[in-house]
Amino acid sequence: MSFRLKGWRGIIAAAVFIIVLAYADARLKAGPPPALAPEDAEWTLWASDLPGFWTAFETNRAYRELADELNHPLHQFELAAYHATGMRPTPVRWSAWMGHGLLVGYYDGAVGLSVRPGLLMRAASAFHRVVSAPVGDGLRQYRDFYYAWQDGQLVVSRDPAYLRAVLEEGDWTGRQADAREEEIVLRWARQDGGGELRLGARDPLPLSGWVRPGAPLAPASLHTDTLDAVDPLLAIHAGNWDSLVGFYRALPRVHQQSRVYELTQVAAQRLWTAWDFDPLPEDWDAGLSQASVAITGFEHDGPVPDPELAFMFRRHRRERRAHPWRALFEDEYTVTYEWGPVTGDLMPVLGERLSLCFARHDDQWFVTTREPVMAEMMLKAVAGDARDGDLLMTVNWRAIADAVEDFVPDLAEYGLLGEMDRGDVSVDVLPYINALGALGHGRVSGTIADERIEIDGELTAAPPEPEDNG
Repeated sequence: MSFRLKGWRGIIAAAVFIIVLAYADARLKAGPPPALAPEDAEWTLWASDLPGFWTAFETNRAYRELADELNHPLHQFELAAYHATGMRPTPVRWSAWMGHGLLVGYYDGAVGLSVRPGLLMRAASAFHRVVSAPVGDGLRQYRDFYYAWQDGQLVVSRDPAYLRAVLEEGDWTGRQADAREEEIVLRWARQDGGGELRLGARDPLPLSGWVRPGAPLAPASLHTDTLDAVDPLLAIHAGNWDSLVGFYRALPRVHQQSRVYELTQVAAQRLWTAWDFDPLPEDWDAGLSQASVAITGFEHDGPVPDPELAFMFRRHRRERRAHPWRALFEDEYTVTYEWGPVTGDLMPVLGERLSLCFARHDDQWFVTTREPVMAEMMLKAVAGDARDGDLLMTVNWRAIADAVEDFVPDLAEYGLLGEMDRGDVSVDVLPYINALGALGHGRVSGTIADERIEIDGELTAAPPEPEDNG
């Protein structure tokens, strides 16, 4: 009897010990959200419950279709995390080691994160402090990462300068908007604008928030049917040119760290150098009620692909006025050209690769960088009805994937992708590009309110069903 009682005592004691540890672990993780990032961080991203967002994201349509294409879409991320930390991350493991909340910051070219871990990470850190020496300024190093503790939060980065900036003055408490469950929030601020975007984890990846351009915004009356008819890869519509440019400049510059962005800049510079035109008059867009730009495809027969661009402008009133970009071609050699019922002007610049085309249909003026694009638009040109909102951005992920998949192997051939060759691209890059097409269509609209643009939309709406002509 006494033996049985002792056995039960041991089980009860172990259970109590486990309950106490679980309670202590939960209390440590349940503190205020992580809030350590450099005071002057260019952008921050945070989640109140990263494991919850992660789990919900894996249930949405976009992720399932990516999984069908790639088998394991997060494999490369998980493998990199495993090599860096010795642990392959999953939502459960992240919660056990790192807690629930996450704050990521970008500062002076470096990325770091802060979390509020529980007992496991604190015990591992305590052991590491015993067997290692500090590297200065209160920092420790584990493999390629530096870390430090402050106010119960763990801050990690590959760059010790990031941690020093955090420790000197890096408390973001009170500056973070509350992130709802299954949501991540990106916030950025600059002299020429800033904003906050919220991304939900479930179908169709809802996007909301606001963007504050550094320049005044113009209300719009948006007509998009003609550009929609050519199914562009990407299109942005706004009230005038300054609003269009201001919106782009106010966006977070995360994309500027990518190789794709660098190549796009090279292509744009090539086009501008080839044009070699005098600048437009400062008031060229006076009276416009809409300015739109779209990428309709890419033309490539060399190392860097040239984007096919289409522009559309509308005025507040129907009136017989010259093309807004008339100054670009009035002193240049042009050819009168007919596109169906529309007569316009074609200016050869680089042969078929770059021929500026100018035309007008009803109260809309058009410019394209290739003649076939103008021909298609004029065949489908319609006035259409005005859409709600002062800004609209549409994305066709399938068209983007098809276009990029066509020229990326050539980039490797010309040595523009580092040490990757065509074989590497086929194995490591093309499957991800092809899977991008499974995301469908994205559509984000904006409304001007209090000198900023209120954003609402979705990133991965299912592609429209084909019409039944039977």
